[in-house]
Amino acid sequence: VVPAGATSVVITVTPLNDLQAEDAETVLVTLLPAADYQLGPETGGVLTLLDDDRGPAIVLRQPRAGVVYLPSGVGLIVQAEVSDDGRPDPPGVTTVRWEQVSGPSLVTFGDAAAAATTARFGGDGIYTVRLSAADGAHVTHTSLVVGVGAAAPGGQVWSSSVVGAVSPAPMWTIAGGTNELRAAGYKSIRTGTFGDDCLLAGVVVTGDCAITACVINVENVAGGASIGGVTIRDGTASNAVSASVLMDGNGWKHFYYRALTNTLITGSGVASTNRPAWVRLVRTGNSFQAHYSLDGTTWSALGGGQTLTMSSNVVIGLVAASGNSNVVGLTSITEVHVVPS
Repeated sequence: VVPAGATSVVITVTPLNDLQAEDAETVLVTLLPAADYQLGPETGGVLTLLDDDRGPAIVLRQPRAGVVYLPSGVGLIVQAEVSDDGRPDPPGVTTVRWEQVSGPSLVTFGDAAAAATTARFGGDGIYTVRLSAADGAHVTHTSLVVGVGAAAPGGQVWSSSVVGAVSPAPMWTIAGGTNELRAAGYKSIRTGTFGDDCLLAGVVVTGDCAITACVINVENVAGGASIGGVTIRDGTASNAVSASVLMDGNGWKHFYYRALTNTLITGSGVASTNRPAWVRLVRTGNSFQAHYSLDGTTWSALGGGQTLTMSSNVVIGLVAASGNSNVVGLTSITEVHVVPS
């Protein structure tokens, strides 16, 4: 009722916080006609109440993209951050679950009820896995597509090749999910060399891309000349434009790059001898960024970003060399995943 002499009245609506998940609710206010007044063109209004209980939020931290591909026989570390507003209460807690949605073989999770866990794939092919988070009222999902082996997204096939002069014959094998690269190679990949001598195990991708891997160990055949890690190369020529994030035989981490064909390798490093170590190389256009981590979660920049002009199609993968022309060294790398364009 609008009091006599007043032009308006306040109607108070007090929502009840019942801690239950509900859909949006509306309050409709309508002026009714009467003989002693006239109604204007607007005779009512609508108030909408939105529930303050929100579903869990999921952020995929590793891998960072929704599509990755792996060599055959290699497992994947998956990490996600899950947050919630604590409603409804009860239960007041959020539970998570990894599950396989599709794929040609079985996916085995280390702990399917943990946001950070491992996934192993029973064979080559295209898989979809999903993380669900539930707070008792809402369930949210995020999915990840994983291509394994020759059936990776886009049909990319991993293969090994010799860059430069490497003898005896190098070898790339995968045992128990670990890449084992056995190679000699005097020049390897290091500062002050015009060409590279190394074993390369990789795949051709187009455009922006990134590779992350855990370097378990680089056998110390020749100290700083013994190397193993990840690379992006404009082809397999010894003097090609390239960028690499490497561990050496002493455990130091390096960002090495060749800006122009047939020029010297240059770069920077950190005197961190921790093993294992995680390395990451990211290409965005012609910008290349290098990072390393001692736990696979907290990352540090390795040197500054570099602008390197490469073709749209590049080779991305793993490299290793002993730094000695006659002695083969072993580099062990696991947790490899590549994010294509």
